[in-house]
Amino acid sequence: MRGVIWGLLVSNLLFFGWHFLQRGAVESVGLVREPRSSVPALVLLSEVPDGQLQAFTFASRADDAGPAAEPYCVEVGPFASELILEQFVAARAGGRQMRPDKRSVSGDVQYRVYMPVQESREAASTLLATLRAAIIEHRLGYDSFVISSGEMENAISLGLFSEQANARDVEAQLAALGYEVQIREETKPREEMWLLSSDFVSSEQFNLWWLEIAPTSAGLQRREKLCETIAQPF
Repeated sequence: MRGVIWGLLVSNLLFFGWHFLQRGAVESVGLVREPRSSVPALVLLSEVPDGQLQAFTFASRADDAGPAAEPYCVEVGPFASELILEQFVAARAGGRQMRPDKRSVSGDVQYRVYMPVQESREAASTLLATLRAAIIEHRLGYDSFVISSGEMENAISLGLFSEQANARDVEAQLAALGYEVQIREETKPREEMWLLSSDFVSSEQFNLWWLEIAPTSAGLQRREKLCETIAQPF
């Protein structure tokens, strides 16, 4: 009898222990939460409001277009005259926008032979008459005249030469006739015509165009320019 009582007691303890363990397992399972998915929920286009759909469309187009390409800016020249420049644009520009640019540049050095400034116009004219008589007598044929204005007013010009050697020859010939002359260097500004363009998208495109026109454009130069120095738009 005593054994039966202990057997029932042990059985009850085992039952209550097993029941307690099962309840804890169930509660633990109940505490487990499903992780949130990082994948956004699928939304149909028909469910998107019109305003949001238009904004999405515009943003997509802007992203697809990408950043605007920087233009390649150049100058081509010099042209001997405005007429030649206009003819070039009509025949070779190929529809590209090109703007003429007239600029003043230093010319080549020239050498003037002259007699020094005289004290008055009358004195200069008298000296010129005597000088011309000697020139004619010796058949020299110089272009002589009295300079009428500027820092050399009342001096006598005896020619302007592009070669210094020619000026030295005149100096020696007049020295042989008893006239002392001088030589001075002069640089006269001259005008040049150029074309400016920012209508090329790359140096490669410009080089292809240049190769196309080069055979019939001897003497022209090409220079890359900073686009900021070219007025926009044409």
